[in-house]
Amino acid sequence: MRGVAALSVALFHLQHFYGGQSFFGHGYLAVDFFFMLSGFVLMHAYGERLASRDTLAPYLRDRAIRLYPMLIIGAVIGFGFAYITREQTSLSLAFIIAASAVNAAGLPAIWSKNPFWINGPTWSLFFEVVASVLFGLLAYSITTRRIILVAGLSAFLMLVLNHHVGLFGFGWTRKTMAAGFVRVCASFAIGLILQRLHSAGMLANGGKRWWVAPVLVASFLFLPTYSEHSVFYDPAVVFGLYPLLILASAGSQDLYPSISKLSGALSYPFYVVHIPLLSLIEHYLVTFGVKLNGWTASSSLIASLAISWVLLRYYDEPVRTYLRRRFGSRRHRG
Repeated sequence: MRGVAALSVALFHLQHFYGGQSFFGHGYLAVDFFFMLSGFVLMHAYGERLASRDTLAPYLRDRAIRLYPMLIIGAVIGFGFAYITREQTSLSLAFIIAASAVNAAGLPAIWSKNPFWINGPTWSLFFEVVASVLFGLLAYSITTRRIILVAGLSAFLMLVLNHHVGLFGFGWTRKTMAAGFVRVCASFAIGLILQRLHSAGMLANGGKRWWVAPVLVASFLFLPTYSEHSVFYDPAVVFGLYPLLILASAGSQDLYPSISKLSGALSYPFYVVHIPLLSLIEHYLVTFGVKLNGWTASSSLIASLAISWVLLRYYDEPVRTYLRRRFGSRRHRG
C-alpha cells in the first residue's frame, strides 16, 4: 500500500498534464495515510522495547539511518535543479546552498515562504521526524487512554482547520506549518491506536483482501482537489476509511508478495526524490523543445521510478546496511 500511496502523490503532482484537478485530486491525502501507517509500524516495531528508556538512543539512530540517506540525496538532486534554474528563479547561490543544507537535515528553511522549496516532499518528512522523536521520548509513558486523548484532540483541531481551509492539504508552507503539527499528530496517534487494536485481534485474520489497494486508489480519485465537498470528504476518508484499510491490510496476506515487497521498498526513495527528478526532466524536455503533455509526463514518471530503483539498489540499501552494522540497534546488527 505504501507503493500505491507514493505513486498517487506523484500523479497528484502531475495532474496538470492529465486534465487538471480531477485527476488524482485528493492524492495529497496519501500524506495522512503515510503518517497513520508510520504510527502503526513504529508501535509494532518499537512500542514494547521503548518501554525502557535505555532503548531511546538506539531507536533514534535506527530512525535516522532509515530516513536520512534519501533525505540527503533528495536535497542534492533538488540543489542541482535549483542551481540549473537559478537565472529563471532569481535565487541567489547562497540561498540555494543554505536551503539545500537545511532541507538535507530534514528541517525547514524558515526564512523562505516555502520552507521546503528545494525538495517539496521534505515537508512531510520533517513532520515524520518530529513524530518519530516524540514517540521515542514519550513511548515509555504512553497508555491507550492518553493516545486516544491526543488523537481525539488533534482530530478535533483538524476539523476546525478543515472548516476554515476547506480541505486537509496544509502544513507545507511557512504560513501553515503550525497546522502541520496538528495534521501529523492526528494521523500518527490514530496509527498507534490501530496497532493496539490489531494486536487485540481486530481484523487480524482475513485472508487475501484484494480490495484494499483499489479502495485506497479510489480515495484519491473520487473528487477534484478543490471540490466544495472536500470539507466533508477529507475527514471521512482520513478518520473513517484509512483506519479500516490499515487494519484490513495488516490482517491480510499479499496477493503478489514479490511485487508488494518491491513496491514497498521503492515507495520511500521514490516519494523523496520524485519532485526534483520530475522537475529536472521537465526542464530538459522544455530546453530541447519537447511539448509537455500526458505522454511526456508518463514517460517522466517511468524514468523517475527507474532512477529511484537505482538509488534504492545502489545507494540507499548499501548505505543503510553499513550504517546499521556500525551504529544501529542490536535488532539490526544481529
